[in-house]
Amino acid sequence: MTNIVPLVQYELDVDQYNAVASAFARMLRSQARAEKRDLRVTLTKDTIGLDDVVTGKHPTRFFRQFLGAHPLSGHPSDVDRLHKFICSVSRFSKKAFKLDAFQVLLVEELNWPAEKAQWCRSRRDRPGGAGGLQALLSLLADRSSA
Repeated sequence: MTNIVPLVQYELDVDQYNAVASAFARMLRSQARAEKRDLRVTLTKDTIGLDDVVTGKHPTRFFRQFLGAHPLSGHPSDVDRLHKFICSVSRFSKKAFKLDAFQVLLVEELNWPAEKAQWCRSRRDRPGGAGGLQALLSLLADRSSA
């Protein structure tokens, strides 16, 4: 649910928005029970962090390896670590990767410059939707030409 629009004031803060969303979810669940409908309503956490976006054993390990070196350098070894992380997300993640949240959290949690977070995202968000597969193919092509 994304369109909660206040009628009396111009905007809602995060706590107000979450309170309205929670009340709506309770009402919807109650109505579904009363009508004996099979309905599942799931509320997400109020805030998320990189630990919520980068999940799974392998993606987490490769992401930590990428961050543990010099992730903002653009050095081929660092780009290689980023590609390994991207490929692990594509291969091992059981849920959709929240790319928008990932980019924002690189800036908010790790204090990356916005352009570096965009660069990191662009390595994942390839034209044509190829994502990690395209990164893997690029990595293999780079290695074979070296």
